[in-house]
Amino acid sequence: MPSIIQHNDNRNLTKILFLIFIAIITQPYLKPFGIGTESDVQPIPLLLSIFVVGASLFQKKRIDSLYFRSIVFIITMMVLHTLFFGFDGYYFIRGFYGYISIIFITMAVNIAYEHLGPKSLESCLKVIFSAWSIVGLIQVLDPQAFTFWRDKLILTTGRGSLSLATEPAYFSLALILTSLTLYILNKNNTKYILATLVLTLFVAKSSVGVIYTAAILGILLSKKPLHFFIVCALALSLIAIFLVVFQDSRMGGILIDFIRAPLLLAERDQSFGLRVINIVIPIKAFFDNFGLPYGLFQWTFVQYEYLIKYFSYFNWINYIDRPENLGSGRILSIHGQLLFELGVFSSAAYYFFWKSVKKQDINLRLFIIIMLMALNGLTLNNPFFSIFIAVAYSHKPTKFKMS
Repeated sequence: MPSIIQHNDNRNLTKILFLIFIAIITQPYLKPFGIGTESDVQPIPLLLSIFVVGASLFQKKRIDSLYFRSIVFIITMMVLHTLFFGFDGYYFIRGFYGYISIIFITMAVNIAYEHLGPKSLESCLKVIFSAWSIVGLIQVLDPQAFTFWRDKLILTTGRGSLSLATEPAYFSLALILTSLTLYILNKNNTKYILATLVLTLFVAKSSVGVIYTAAILGILLSKKPLHFFIVCALALSLIAIFLVVFQDSRMGGILIDFIRAPLLLAERDQSFGLRVINIVIPIKAFFDNFGLPYGLFQWTFVQYEYLIKYFSYFNWINYIDRPENLGSGRILSIHGQLLFELGVFSSAAYYFFWKSVKKQDINLRLFIIIMLMALNGLTLNNPFFSIFIAVAYSHKPTKFKMS
């Protein structure tokens, strides 16, 4: 009897530790006591994940074949990059940071899923979704509330709430990916995706988030053409209400300008133009280089060259005056990063995405959603994306039941 009680105590302690782990990695933008890096996403989720994976290996647990092949691929790419493009310590580590993050965080969440089970993980993610939402709603009244432990804060007039992120777009991505994960765990959690659309539109006020959420609702719920049109009508109605109520906000201005003249918007709004650059230039460079990889160090120079050669009439060359955009060396798009840095070898990453969602009964829809969100805003080092990938890979799909 005492051994059984001790076993149960150890099991409960393990569950508590994994719940704390999930809670910590879903706060990736916080810098506790100001300790962290200059990037938006802090390294704490990756470091904790490496520890979890290491502890699992120490207990002689086997690595899943998909993750093992992914680790071998990353190590091979590191060796080849050093041979052909050289090694520049800081930029080399930062360049591979995203690739390492998505593998190790996904592995760690997979281990957490095995110990917690779907019900406990679902409850935990619901609490996290609620916490992010409540903080965002509080910031509607007081934009400065809960903005501690972060350096890069976008708090300009007309923008939406940040919640626990550093900008409204990241807030909306956190809600989108968490609601998608909840949907995978339980098809009755559609209400969280609907809540995300409302929160993204009226609280985060993120144009990218609204487009993604509306598209996701259409993709997931449109089993018949009529369903698709109903979802589109709902999304358009909410957007119309937003434009009437918040037409003076930044997002309202972007939507109005996009309806009137999309090309002028790309020129006038630097944030929108930057998003276009981060997907258009990498794709064109990919084809111009016949699918050969550029490596980790060339983006700044190639971006500058293409801006002058092809896009000078958009006045996007003004981004040169913003070193945080042109000089960062980061591509703010998963498609852009993979195609530009890895070239044809990026097919391994797309294979990883497909294998991660393959066992789900809505695998094609989930893969389309990944391909959509990978266009812009979403990056490989986003822990919410890793959680989504891990749960899609680990969770056995269940049939939808009306509650």
